Amino acid sequence: MLSRKRFIALLKIALVGILFAVIFYNINWVDSYSRLDAQGATLAQTQGEIIGPWDQDRVQFRENGAADAVNLLRGAQANGSTIVISPGLPTYVRNLDTVLFALGAMLFFVFVVIINSRWWYLLRANGLGVRFLEAQKFSWIGLFFSNVVPGATGGDVVKAVYIVRRCSGDKVPAVVS
Repeated sequence: MLSRKRFIALLKIALVGILFAVIFYNINWVDSYSRLDAQGATLAQTQGEIIGPWDQDRVQFRENGAADAVNLLRGAQANGSTIVISPGLPTYVRNLDTVLFALGAMLFFVFVVIINSRWWYLLRANGLGVRFLEAQKFSWIGLFFSNVVPGATGGDVVKAVYIVRRCSGDKVPAVVS
């Protein structure tokens, strides 16, 4: 028989597996375009492959099973319909400007470390004795939960729980920080 601790660990792993399955199921993996009528109802949706950049006004699209690509004009058409281009995740990655992406990721990391440092300085000013790396760890966990939990304070609540556990004697200054 499983102990309670192992059962909870298995439940956590199962929950993570279910969440990953939901995420991967909802990712658009295949390129497609849709032709909409004037009211926005879908007349036809065609799957295939976008050739070249997908974010231009004119996009080359090869339908599944077709030998040649067709040029699509994004947006309103002469007949009153609208063409909407939907690239799949592989097309997004293929057309990614890696230099700009790396620069943005680096600046995001630096920005978050600076913001976390402000919180660490506040914790230190309250005499809580939290190390810099601990404050960074709690803040990154909080950032994760801010993106996952609905609402504006999800990550702050998680950070507060972690810091109260860490500073069991000084709960009020820990929570207020």
